[in-house]
Amino acid sequence: MSSKEKKRILIVISNDLYIRNYLTTSALNALKKKFELSFLISNEVKSLSEIEHIEYSTYIISQSRHKTYYKVFDLLMWHYRSKSKTFRFRIKRVQGLDLSFEEETSLHLKFIKSIFRILRSLYLFIKNIFLA
Repeated sequence: MSSKEKKRILIVISNDLYIRNYLTTSALNALKKKFELSFLISNEVKSLSEIEHIEYSTYIISQSRHKTYYKVFDLLMWHYRSKSKTFRFRIKRVQGLDLSFEEETSLHLKFIKSIFRILRSLYLFIKNIFLA
């Protein structure tokens, strides 16, 4: 490899937010000067008209694979929950482990819901321990 040849970087764009934050702004200008950039964009990205001036390739992600990615992401997030406060918050939100109730719920219904929530949280905790 000659000293003048630029190293290459592949940038994967998986949703419209990345296009807005990186490709339509000058966020990547410093990288463009030092490296040869290639872009790989998901078929789920809808705002392709904003990046007509950029050369890119697309990739297709199936719904079943998408669900698998999210399950793996949830397991990794649970495994590394001590690394970030937001991971613990997301675990509660995604897995429905928040034990708060609405005010107008009857006492009997609160009791039944709390038992189901405790059993569900115990199941998810044990599942996450073995899988993560």
